[in-house]
Amino acid sequence: MVYKGKDFWERTAEKFGKSGYRAVVGAPTSLGLVNWYADFLQKTALKSILNNCKGARVLDVGCGVGRWSSRLSETGADVVGIDISDNMIKEAGRRPGAQDGEAKFLVSIAAKLPFGDSVFDRVFSITVLQHIVDDEEWRRSILELIRVTKSGGKIVILEISPPERRATDLDFPTAFRSTDEWLAAFTERSEAKLEQIEGVDLSIFNRPLDIILQKTKGRILSSTEYSRQLSNETMSIKFRALKMTWYILLNMAILLSLPLDLMLRNRLPKYCLHKLFIFRKLSLEDTDQT
Repeated sequence: MVYKGKDFWERTAEKFGKSGYRAVVGAPTSLGLVNWYADFLQKTALKSILNNCKGARVLDVGCGVGRWSSRLSETGADVVGIDISDNMIKEAGRRPGAQDGEAKFLVSIAAKLPFGDSVFDRVFSITVLQHIVDDEEWRRSILELIRVTKSGGKIVILEISPPERRATDLDFPTAFRSTDEWLAAFTERSEAKLEQIEGVDLSIFNRPLDIILQKTKGRILSSTEYSRQLSNETMSIKFRALKMTWYILLNMAILLSLPLDLMLRNRLPKYCLHKLFIFRKLSLEDTDQT
């Protein structure tokens, strides 16, 4: 069974939340370097932005277990984290920053934020909007992010963004929208201006393995692995051996890809699966001039 929407994330947080970032990076069931790799690449891309939020009021949309909220609190930001999952918010509240009262967390959906207009200096959405598979809800969520951002404030998103939209057979809710779709959704009403775009994971050596997995539609490694883990379904010895072999290959590919990711991601952003977008909300004066 494939778990979608709120129920899916509740189950994910309940089973993997105590393991920290593994609940919200990559796939919690992944072995070895997979989640470390995703975490490292994201932190590398966001480092300068995260360190430039001291004194800012920040909204962390889809905060999960509080991975980014805790980091932002450490830099001196006034952080509010929201998530669709009660269990994610519960785990976030146990982490540093929340226990000290420096970060606040509440249950909410991105498409209907419980805040007034223009109240945040920074709004972050890190691998969150990609999991809103309904296009209309996705657009409403983007308009909400823009609405709650102050004039001149920054909207920082890091999401799956291939050159062209493509279908996905992942067993958790994910939409592979193109870079052009992301740009159009944020700028079509002239309320936000793109300031920066960067590639995040070029993944030269492990991308071929992803392609093989897509082409075989899960016959090599079952596309329902994540759902099976959430439902505590027992894996056969044969499947465990196949999974281990697959991840040995994947971990080797990650080690080979990492140095090239760091050197070439911004020279070849088109070929990166994830991209970092930074938008600035325009003031009324800016809007009048456009």
